[in-house]
Amino acid sequence: MAGEPSQIRRDIAETRREIDVHLQELGGRVRRGLNVSEQARRNLTYVLGATVLAGLAAGVFFGGFRRPKRRARVTAERLRREISSDIP
Repeated sequence: MAGEPSQIRRDIAETRREIDVHLQELGGRVRRGLNVSEQARRNLTYVLGATVLAGLAAGVFFGGFRRPKRRARVTAERLRREISSDIP
């Protein structure tokens, strides 16, 4: 019976060491997973694609989407009106 408490203490100490090792490994994995620059380097193609799509969406949303042909037609019509108004 006298050996049991010391054995239990050794088992507890060993379990604590194992838990500590596992927690350190888990912490390292979490830090690697949350490292944004490393993730961006690994997935550079996806990051660039998402950036291009976000830029296009922002351009359409904030700048509006205008077709150049319509703009040229409107400008040509204005010029015709101005020219015709200048002719007596």
